[in-house]
Amino acid sequence: MHPLNPADCFTLVVDREIRKQRLPGNLCAFVVELDSMPNIDAMQQRITAFGKDNPICTATLEKRGRRYYWNESANRSLNLQLHRSEDDQEQAINGLESLARILNCNETNSLQIPLQFHLIPHQQSWLFAMLWLHPLCDAKGAELILTHLCKAPSSNHNMAPDRNNTPPLDRYLASWPWWKKILMFHKANRYIRKQLDTQISIQPGKTVDQSVPLELKFKIVRLGTDRSAEIDALARKHMGIAGITLYPIACLMRAIEKTGPLQPGEAYCFPHAFNLRKRKAQSPIFGNQVSFLFAQASRSQVKDRRQLFDHLKRQYTQAIRDQLDLAFIPLLLAGSWLSHDRYAKVVRQSAPGIERASCWFSDIGETEISQRDFFGSRITGMFNLCQITSPPGLCLLISRFDDELTLVYNYLSPQISDQWLDRLVQNMENELTEQTV
Repeated sequence: MHPLNPADCFTLVVDREIRKQRLPGNLCAFVVELDSMPNIDAMQQRITAFGKDNPICTATLEKRGRRYYWNESANRSLNLQLHRSEDDQEQAINGLESLARILNCNETNSLQIPLQFHLIPHQQSWLFAMLWLHPLCDAKGAELILTHLCKAPSSNHNMAPDRNNTPPLDRYLASWPWWKKILMFHKANRYIRKQLDTQISIQPGKTVDQSVPLELKFKIVRLGTDRSAEIDALARKHMGIAGITLYPIACLMRAIEKTGPLQPGEAYCFPHAFNLRKRKAQSPIFGNQVSFLFAQASRSQVKDRRQLFDHLKRQYTQAIRDQLDLAFIPLLLAGSWLSHDRYAKVVRQSAPGIERASCWFSDIGETEISQRDFFGSRITGMFNLCQITSPPGLCLLISRFDDELTLVYNYLSPQISDQWLDRLVQNMENELTEQTV
């Protein structure tokens, strides 16, 4: 039995909130694009070996008292699910449509195996999709799974943390005396009451009746190496050391404002994960190792590009100076003892009872996979997907591969329409490249 850490408990609450919307839960996907069909037998052998070395991959979630645990089972194994068309015309298949059906199918989680692998034909190429239930790990952990799958068959695939490599979240909680935990708890709680919840957050999508079924859709935008380099230079110029994250957040706030949010509000509020791992960390793999930061700006600040940049920089600098990235860890610990419904209300709703987040945002960073050969195929690209709660019904995931920026807009239809999303995408590209009027 493996207990969930406080960040895992948070993502489990999000899973339950998404399931209430009749969607499959807090599913995420790491998708690898391949130039040809890989060696399926070799891939299955590697996946099977990985599952045996890491039995938590096939564990089930069980509740003991007020806590949840991963319960390992020797009777379950990891398998590669190969998708083909009925007439076996792989080149005619739109693999993205197949992937969307998998992510929207409630049967995807029917076996409750928290890690799944799918190989999907896509026109003249193939998609290898690794789906995971978010309480299992975060995006960095998923990337490390993929890295280990790429290793030689003789490699050790056991990725459990050892005693010399304590998970960073556990390390913080173990090293702080009780009085510091209480101090940090009150610091984060005061920040929420005195600053974060003083303005009603804008919601980009329209209100949808709960009886209307929701469907996750996504739009992938690749910006090319030249434009990606241009955007990175603009980020450093305008936002300094924090530019990689803050610059696209600022541009997205302005893009939503220009597109026209469909519900009124006073400010934009974007929660984004803060990875507690050191760069190049190889473990731990299982368990989320994140805390949270918030980017918030009023509508008047958003309308002035220069003012918005300066405001978000000051806000970020103050948050790091006050250790708010770490102060939320005791809040996560306290929340892990609450019921799911109560915790969800605390997490999602501000003091007036309004949805706190205007949009989900995550900059996953550079994919650090040095090996381009993938079971006899060549990796040509990567992107990430995720389910989301309604509201806000919109999430932007940003990643980098081979010096190219990839933006993936995950959105819930009909809360957000395809036409509105298309206008947002164009406005976002204009903002990122400073082609604004």
